[in-house]
Amino acid sequence: MIKGDAFVQDANSPYFVDKSLLIGELIPRIETNANYICITRPRRFGKTVAANMLAAFFSRARDTRKVFSGLKISDFKQYEDYIGKYDVIFISLNELPRKCQDYESYITRIEDRLLEDLKSAYPKANIRPDDAVWDALSSIYNAYDSKRFIFILDEWDFIFHRDFIKEQDKKAYIDFLSNLLKGKAYVSLANGMMGTVQNTAREFTIPDRLWQL
Repeated sequence: MIKGDAFVQDANSPYFVDKSLLIGELIPRIETNANYICITRPRRFGKTVAANMLAAFFSRARDTRKVFSGLKISDFKQYEDYIGKYDVIFISLNELPRKCQDYESYITRIEDRLLEDLKSAYPKANIRPDDAVWDALSSIYNAYDSKRFIFILDEWDFIFHRDFIKEQDKKAYIDFLSNLLKGKAYVSLANGMMGTVQNTAREFTIPDRLWQL
């Protein structure tokens, strides 16, 4: 399901709470040196709804003006400058392959699906089967007039709490996200959603400085 469609369903729920002003908090950070953001929320506190909302607002894949026109963000002075203006990469990091028992299976599924989508959407980039995702994105940036993306990472800390994950897997995962996002010209904004559990934020955000909180 396209995330714009998912948010339309969310917004039509009788229990929907308008938190669209969050978008206005993020807009000033786009394409600045403060464009890596981690949003922490307790479990069942609407992280995925918020992620769907951000993707639906910024993405050019669907015209979502009808749903946002009735929300608080529509009064934001730069509303029309940003709605539907970006290519958005939305990654649900809380999804596992069937019978997943190891980190390699988990991360390979993510990489393979990203590469498949990028090759289909950006044929001029000549993405090769053995390219890393960040190499593919760099090729797109070069082939498509400095193409930049907004990244939405839902439940990025999910994998830290799986029983099969070892300490070396955690380091490999952090390296994957850092290689994907940190210091990349193709990143307009990177937003990660995580739960406020254990010490995941301390493990990732403070030593590696990927997210600026």
